[in-house]
Amino acid sequence: MQVQTPWKIGEREAFLKLQEYPHRVQLYRIPPVETIDLEEFEKFAVERLKLLKGIETVGIKYKRGSEEYTKAMDKIQRDIDLLKLEFSGSDRMEEEKMKQAFFERRADHISHFILRLAYCRSEDQRRWFINQELDLFRYRLLEYQEEIPAFLSAEKLEYKPISEEEKQRLLSTLVIKGLIKPDVSRETDFFKVHFTEAFDLIRLRQVYLEKGFAYVPRDDLISILQGVYRAHLSQSLAVTAKALPSLEEEDRLVPMLKSLSNQYLGDSFVGAQRKGAGKISPE
Repeated sequence: MQVQTPWKIGEREAFLKLQEYPHRVQLYRIPPVETIDLEEFEKFAVERLKLLKGIETVGIKYKRGSEEYTKAMDKIQRDIDLLKLEFSGSDRMEEEKMKQAFFERRADHISHFILRLAYCRSEDQRRWFINQELDLFRYRLLEYQEEIPAFLSAEKLEYKPISEEEKQRLLSTLVIKGLIKPDVSRETDFFKVHFTEAFDLIRLRQVYLEKGFAYVPRDDLISILQGVYRAHLSQSLAVTAKALPSLEEEDRLVPMLKSLSNQYLGDSFVGAQRKGAGKISPE
């Protein structure tokens, strides 16, 4: 089943529009500026809520990183046509696939910001939203690893693989310390990251530390990127919460947002997560 596109566009226009969303992974830094009707607004919101609720369920049932977890996550994304992000999006795509890629990424972008509005009101709502979005972000980074270099460039994240010469200098040390296996060491890319951005990996002794920099394998770079996304999303939700009173006069929009958040955030999550959780404040 394909997403029903709301308007007709030609091949060149589809290509140009696709440049607004060049990658299937994004940090959602820039909010949408177009006008959509309430029907599309609600449709986007419900579809993303289905996706996030499914992600929550999979995280409860399966261990993250397991084969069962990955298969279940694959199925969730495939089952939601509006947000499945099936096509990578290149200038060699067929016209219809290019259009499909654009409309799916557009829906993904807009639906994320709609749920920011719905889930910024309380600490529990913000925490739930962040947790599910982080799991979705991690899944997409793993699923679309070939797009990571372009994603880093587009988001102006200065994480670049170290040179072959520097890697050769470090290989024996990395192998001896058990940070990589000898048979995969030469194929592994490493990123030089300031130690302040790799505290979790350093604490778990998963990276090599030298002169204030952590040498992070590509697979563990995802942990760094998750930290970047978490910080950005936490701050953005706090800012949205402060701005929310300006929407209170919108009689149609606010009840819809309240209904969406109340429908999907139950007491079971609130009770389970309240203990020991960090606080996100709009101040």
